[in-house]
Amino acid sequence: VSMDWLQHAQYPVTIDPTWTVGSTASGTFYGPMTHWYGYQRHASLYKQSEIGGYGTITQVEYYKTNTADARTKPTKVYMRNITDATITSTNAWNSTTYTSGATACFNGNTTQDNTVGWKSIPLSASHNYNTGNLLVMVYDAYGGSGGSQYMAQESATGLQTYKRADGSDPGDASAMITSSERTTIRLTYGTA
Repeated sequence: VSMDWLQHAQYPVTIDPTWTVGSTASGTFYGPMTHWYGYQRHASLYKQSEIGGYGTITQVEYYKTNTADARTKPTKVYMRNITDATITSTNAWNSTTYTSGATACFNGNTTQDNTVGWKSIPLSASHNYNTGNLLVMVYDAYGGSGGSQYMAQESATGLQTYKRADGSDPGDASAMITSSERTTIRLTYGTA
């Protein structure tokens, strides 16, 4: 059932507009928004069976597990619906596997304060998640050799790829690498 339909039903229905995929119990520095490297690109696959429903996604959140210093840094978020049940491609970030043709949902600065908890990215362009599995791609730039911010994640095979580098941005034509982790995410549904 579409989350949009439930939210606009004509009889008394209350639905939590958020959906969490993954655990917030622990986290490290190999994922989106961790700023562990100066320049990071991560693509994370969330299966429909984990998400539980379709709808218009208006915000994504990542769960910070440490109290690293607050920072405001450049961030880009892309989304696409795919049929693949795993993501292991070493194609370039700007290929049709990843960001080429994807919905560009956010391009601006994000701020993560120095507290543990959910850190939100309100999307400037919502994503219509209406079929298949959800691929969320995040570029974040700390600059230099990065910082140390931990985000909740779990061990996972074939559900996240990355490109990370210190010193200078490797660029959008860089090949991706398979990860053994996947970052926990919370999706907020709303109206387009």
